[in-house]
Amino acid sequence: MALIEEPLGFRAQPDAEGHAWVTEDRGSVLQVQTINRQPSFLVLGDLYFPGWTAAVNGRPAPILRTNYIQRGLLLPAGQNFVRFEFHPPSLYAGIGISMFGLLIACIAAGLGKRRGVL
Repeated sequence: MALIEEPLGFRAQPDAEGHAWVTEDRGSVLQVQTINRQPSFLVLGDLYFPGWTAAVNGRPAPILRTNYIQRGLLLPAGQNFVRFEFHPPSLYAGIGISMFGLLIACIAAGLGKRRGVL
């Protein structure tokens, strides 16, 4: 059983022949392959955290907060290739702030050199 806050629009039934296995795990990239006979809901045992994106069979898919702390998503029936990628917003904000600071430092150095201070 998976607890989510958003309505799914279907009620998943147990699929005794459904399987999922990890095909790649590189920290910021996780690929999972699944086989299921009916629409299903995949739950990952790791933590839900902003910055993760998902694609199912090459198409973007919403990640749902599941069981308060985990990631989950809907899967269509059949064989599926799921790709999760982590793009932390804080990393990009930090890079932007650092670049802005470097720009200001270069401008200040250029002005100081022009005035003969440096």
